[in-house]
Amino acid sequence: MVGKRTLSRRSFTKGALVAGAAAAMPRLTRAQSSTLKIGLMLPYSGVYSKFGEGITDGVEFALKQHGGKLGGRPVEIIKGDDQLDAKIGGEVARKLVTRDKVDIMVGTVGSNVAPVLQKICIDNNTPLIIPTAAGNELTGSRCNALVFRVSGSNWQLAHPMGTWLYARGAKRATTMAMNYAAGKEETENFSASFKAAGGQILDQKFPGVQELDYQAYFADILDKKPDAIFTFFAGSNAVEFVKQYAQAGLKDKVPLYGAEYLIDSTLLPAQGSAADGVIVSTYWTPSLENDANKKFVTEFEKTTGKEADLNSMHGHDAITVLAMALETTKGNVEDKSKLSAALEAVQFQSPRGPFKFSKAHNPIMDMYAVEARGGKLKVIATIAKDLADPAIGCSL
Repeated sequence: MVGKRTLSRRSFTKGALVAGAAAAMPRLTRAQSSTLKIGLMLPYSGVYSKFGEGITDGVEFALKQHGGKLGGRPVEIIKGDDQLDAKIGGEVARKLVTRDKVDIMVGTVGSNVAPVLQKICIDNNTPLIIPTAAGNELTGSRCNALVFRVSGSNWQLAHPMGTWLYARGAKRATTMAMNYAAGKEETENFSASFKAAGGQILDQKFPGVQELDYQAYFADILDKKPDAIFTFFAGSNAVEFVKQYAQAGLKDKVPLYGAEYLIDSTLLPAQGSAADGVIVSTYWTPSLENDANKKFVTEFEKTTGKEADLNSMHGHDAITVLAMALETTKGNVEDKSKLSAALEAVQFQSPRGPFKFSKAHNPIMDMYAVEARGGKLKVIATIAKDLADPAIGCSL
């Protein structure tokens, strides 16, 4: 349902966070210097609540860096909690887009919710910036001139890992992932490249999103004699999976690999030594060596009192691409073709490294293998350079 706990408003002026006015304004009659309304739809409750919190921290941090304005216009943020539920997300998105009449939408995290949000935005000619949801179809068969993603696709996260892991010496692997769109896509993409390299997939398992006890899924792993296991778990599920995998005595017998959120920097304190030696594919880590990242990590912690994580980086980059595009259009969001062209032209030094969009509006970026050790994440290899998603089915 949509209620008081689902939606909230915040306005940014001159870098200060103040209470936003709730009154809506006619969309087509606003001057370009009037308030720019951004809808921020994320999971603020449930297993992915930390994602919503982190992305919001990054959004608010970046807005403060820009003096609370984008394209010369003060910004009002209207938040919505999709609860990682496609039906609820649809209700929240329709309210933000059709009733609150936001100028731009930013969302979401769940690959099960994102297609619903995307359709509502496209149907209502509302630009959408996707901060995290990695579903391949979003910038593939569903690509659109007004839809841009700043994170990456499931293909980018998983495909290079299959090739790299085989070259590393693993010939037989099993996969395990949360049973929803992202988990299925990432294990499918990993399996495809691993098998293409010559590897064998022995088994695939998909625990439910709400499941937090994985012991039954570990029972026959050793019997199959895999060289490695590739996984997709995130949030509280990732904490429990990594801890239970070690407790079951499997970590030292079958090396654990996965996609970035398995050992996100915010999870390492809870995972403890169980995370040591776990390796994931990603395009960013707090220790990544470049000037933009050092500045981001330092200033984010100084401003917010929190450590930067992948979610806050996504929020930061979502606002950064909007800031650059709206500077080009001088705050004009009504001319959609000009706004789309301005977004397509965005290039900057992101905390992850050089940032630019592909023709399908997905980032082109380097991918890394990152290992957890002693509560820190360290890059151990570059597994792909300037990797662009194949964007199957996109006609842009």
